[in-house]
Amino acid sequence: MRTFIATLFLSALFFGCGKQTPTVEDGENALSQGDFKTAATAFKAALKEHPSSVPLHYNLGIAQALAGDVSGAIASFRDVLRFTPGDLDASEALAGELRKAGSADNLSEAHELLDFVLQYREGTAAARALNSMALVESALRRNDLALARLLAAHNADPEYAPTFYNFGNLCAKTLRLPAAAVKPLNDFLATSPADEALVKKATKMRDEAAKSLPPSYSHVTAPEAAALVTQGLEAYAKKEYAKAEGFFAQASAADPLAFDALANRANALMAMNRIAEAKTSFEAAANLDPTRFNVAYWGANITYSSGDYEKATAALTSSIIPRWPDEPQALRLAAYSYAQGQRYYEARIYGELFLAATKRANPAAKTADFEAWMGKMPNTKFTP
Repeated sequence: MRTFIATLFLSALFFGCGKQTPTVEDGENALSQGDFKTAATAFKAALKEHPSSVPLHYNLGIAQALAGDVSGAIASFRDVLRFTPGDLDASEALAGELRKAGSADNLSEAHELLDFVLQYREGTAAARALNSMALVESALRRNDLALARLLAAHNADPEYAPTFYNFGNLCAKTLRLPAAAVKPLNDFLATSPADEALVKKATKMRDEAAKSLPPSYSHVTAPEAAALVTQGLEAYAKKEYAKAEGFFAQASAADPLAFDALANRANALMAMNRIAEAKTSFEAAANLDPTRFNVAYWGANITYSSGDYEKATAALTSSIIPRWPDEPQALRLAAYSYAQGQRYYEARIYGELFLAATKRANPAAKTADFEAWMGKMPNTKFTP
């Protein structure tokens, strides 16, 4: 986003190479010194002589926004768009002020503006706009999309500090997953942000979240059970699912605390479409160690297989993906779940995240089939 227009540019705009008016100069100086109300007053005065000046309307909007005059900033950025429809900086700035104003209509308009802006942003500019979109969607109580935007923002610029803070805040305060907030908040603090108040807030949030970190799982499977699990995995790799399930069942009998036996037995049961039994086995594994990814993921997979797509997406986006944001299969399952529920806008966003995560993990990965599936989805608009 622009901050404010350079003095030389304003001089040329108003008077060619002539002397700049004191009013504009006063506004420039006040804005650079942090006196935003004085800057706004100066730019308003200048606009009386130059009512069609797009830079002045934009600078006035920036000054008003920084001074906390939300309604004034909204009006000024609308003036910019009236003269230059489609201006990306003004559209993004207007979206930010509409979010502050609240109300469903304002938030919906902000979302539409950012959807437009994101078609043309890349790198850090995209990360900034995606963070803004995440805040809008969270305000609309669409945290499933806010999560996706922050993941996309991290892809656009892995070093953009606000993404770490907003991701940690979303996990800690909204999704109620404090353990998932610790790493992004640590990453944010590692960027050495200059805002002392925000550092203090992030530190407090991180310390509170750290209290929720679960103890590490340290059970060692008995040798007899471990050998049976190995045999089961070998049979599973050959797609001999019934035989594999038998080995895993024997392993569980030999060691009721064998997590791998329970989780892999559930996988084998799923492969044979014995959904109810698979669910029981996954639940037993989850009771041993609820922090393991495959327990949570396959639990959502069972829900998906049973046809409850809304519940599957809720499980994925509210508890699974925030803890394992780089796990491609969870992102892919989210895309499939949304598509089955005919929520193609969301499916496309999560599908793009899956492709990005897959290529990041393995640049040679074959994704043509998934991309073809994505290409067949209808293009739909966002619905709150």
